[in-house]
Amino acid sequence: MGLIACHMLEDEMVHVLSRDKGVERILVVDAQVSNTLLRKLRQNCTRASIELISPDDIADLRLEGAERVLLWQRPVKLHVSPDLLRDDVLKIIGMIEELCSVIMVFYGLCGNAFRNLESIVKDVPVPVTILKDDTGQVVDDCMGVAAGGVECYLKLLRSHHGAFFLSPMWASDWRRFFVDIMVLQDPEDLEGARYIFQYMNYTTVTMMCTGLGGNDEFHQEVDEFSRAFGLAIEEHECSTDVVDRSYAEAKRLACSRP
Repeated sequence: MGLIACHMLEDEMVHVLSRDKGVERILVVDAQVSNTLLRKLRQNCTRASIELISPDDIADLRLEGAERVLLWQRPVKLHVSPDLLRDDVLKIIGMIEELCSVIMVFYGLCGNAFRNLESIVKDVPVPVTILKDDTGQVVDDCMGVAAGGVECYLKLLRSHHGAFFLSPMWASDWRRFFVDIMVLQDPEDLEGARYIFQYMNYTTVTMMCTGLGGNDEFHQEVDEFSRAFGLAIEEHECSTDVVDRSYAEAKRLACSRP
């Protein structure tokens, strides 16, 4: 199985892999995206051997069987352009399609970068899946993943006017991520971001409580964020249903391949 995954969904990735008792080997492509992914995998996926490999090693890999996972994490800065994000992921699909029995794109629509993905990858020789909710709709983005799907996210947006949503992963290093998506130029200079927040009429920061990541750290990081931008804090109980269901479907497809 191949997983091409957004940095923002790191905790969800680790979560589904840690629950999969059949995974024996996880090969992590060293894309220099995260400084926490390997630690989280080793702490939580204790049944599997975890190896760090170079992108240059891909051509010589032999990856057979659903018990082996090739994990390639991609940076959040690709979201500055849907075309850039889509082209990056499609390039990687082309690099690994002959190695995998199924490829899971661990993303939502993400600004329509992956709209009509099935038609875009129709010539790929293995199944390519993406994160979907229980109605079969591709979720909007990482907050839609946490919310539980398209309709749940829409209801959340309608009922939380003026809210800025933070997941545990977003909160863990929000200054860096704001630089990555060009909200900030300097992680220590927040004036530009404060202006944007005022213009957008943000009044609260909503904690997307997925149960992933450290709970105490999440509260501390959101508290720092709220003080930095003068926002009230509220909490919203979320779930891992979207990633659990989507991963199970990808695994089913992998296991059904000869």
